[in-house]
Amino acid sequence: MSSTNSVTVWIGQLKSGEETALAKLHERYRPFLEGLARKRLKGTPTRAADEEDIAQQAFWSFYRGLKAGRIPQLENRGDLLALLTHIVACKVINQIEHEFGTQKRQAGRNQGDSVLNDLAEETDQSPLEQALLHDCYSSYLTALPDKLRDFAELYLAGFTHKEIAGQLGCVERTVERKIALVFERWRQLAAASVN
Repeated sequence: MSSTNSVTVWIGQLKSGEETALAKLHERYRPFLEGLARKRLKGTPTRAADEEDIAQQAFWSFYRGLKAGRIPQLENRGDLLALLTHIVACKVINQIEHEFGTQKRQAGRNQGDSVLNDLAEETDQSPLEQALLHDCYSSYLTALPDKLRDFAELYLAGFTHKEIAGQLGCVERTVERKIALVFERWRQLAAASVN
């Protein structure tokens, strides 16, 4: 392997601000991360996030941590692999715990919850209406798995699928899939609130 294809060199480049090294590391480790997430997710019930999503989350968590200076020991491929493996394991555990927690919350949800459509209707609200709107917004967002919340918040803020993909470090197809899951969960919640 030439030194230009060395993971250690790419890590050094990334630490010095060369963003092209990020793409090289992502390309190199994405299949491994997806395989690791697939193995750990095996046998879990229906999921909002699959192995591709977990791998993306893990990689972007690593990158954000590196940029924020929270990763002091990162010198070679061994350090990187240990860190990415740990992040994937944590993301999988969080996803599984959140899925089970969401199922429990949805099972015990009050029948009188508001519907999300009220969010966009009024612009000139009284303090009471604003409080109700805030409660509705919070209720619908907390009913979502963590993996879907960022997508929902950006979508409700008016970002396009392309802009959401850019902000969350994924492709537009992933955004379309996640927004469809968000709407399906919200439809289920709205239907339960009127029964």
